[in-house]
Amino acid sequence: MTRNELMAAVGRDETIEGVDLSGADLTHLDLIGARFRRCILRGTNFRGASVVRTGFQECDLHGAIFAGCDLSQVLWWHMELPGVDLSGAKLEKAVLSHGKLPGANLEGADLSRAVLDNADLSGARFIKTNCFRAVFYKAVCRKTEFAGADLNRAVFFEADMTGAGLSGALLHKTVLRDCDLSGQNFAGGRIHMSQLGGSTLDGCDLSHADLRQTNFMQVKLRNASLKGISGYAAVFYEADLTGSVLGEADLKQASFTNAICKRADFSGANLELAQLDGADLTGAVLRGCNLTHANLSHANLSGADISGANLYWAKLHRIVEDHTKWEGASRSLAKETDQELAEAEDHSS
Repeated sequence: MTRNELMAAVGRDETIEGVDLSGADLTHLDLIGARFRRCILRGTNFRGASVVRTGFQECDLHGAIFAGCDLSQVLWWHMELPGVDLSGAKLEKAVLSHGKLPGANLEGADLSRAVLDNADLSGARFIKTNCFRAVFYKAVCRKTEFAGADLNRAVFFEADMTGAGLSGALLHKTVLRDCDLSGQNFAGGRIHMSQLGGSTLDGCDLSHADLRQTNFMQVKLRNASLKGISGYAAVFYEADLTGSVLGEADLKQASFTNAICKRADFSGANLELAQLDGADLTGAVLRGCNLTHANLSHANLSGADISGANLYWAKLHRIVEDHTKWEGASRSLAKETDQELAEAEDHSS
């Protein structure tokens, strides 16, 4: 099919189906509203073409060139796009559901509000890409590079993030639920007001990161570094922080309700008004912590080191203590077990 034949078919509003246009020069053509179905478009050059609202269904676009193209609202279902060049392209509100884009180049592209559910993005480049409110539901992002990308309000739900690079990415109100982020380096980064519930962040470096008001509910954060973080009102409900370091962290009003904090090191952390009720702090280090008005009701403090901590008006209702170190802590200023409440709890159980 020649360029003229293609444009004539598009003019008749026909669906271009089953045609092999590999390596074709389609530069600068007006393909607005065109429909391609099950076409082979390997290495096809669309540079400068108008492809707004163009439909590509089950097409093979291996190595195709769309650099700088306006692909706003394109419908790309089940497409083969390995190695495609989409650098600088505009893909706002584009649909790439179930697409295969391993090794694709999307550097500097605009993917705001795009849908990439179930897409294979292994090894793709999203460097400095705008992914504002983009959806990556169950996407495969193995070794995908998001360095410097705008991921504000983006949704990664059950995505495979193994080996993905997130250094310098903007993460504000971002959803990273049920993702494996083990070993990631977020040191000094900003993950603000985001949702990471159910994800795995074992061994991550979050030192000195801004994690204010971020949800880590039921997250695995074992042996991670959270030293010096800004964690105001962060939620670690039922999270596993075994062996993690949170020294000098600002955790004012943070919630660790029912969290597993065995052998975690909170030395010098600010835990004012923090919720630690029901937390397992076995062997944890809370030396010199500010626990003013903190709630440690029913917490397990067996073998914990709380020496030198400020416990002014802290709730120690029915804590479990065995070989707990209290030297220099202001326990006399804390609220011990409320007997009436304890009787009521026993009665209700």
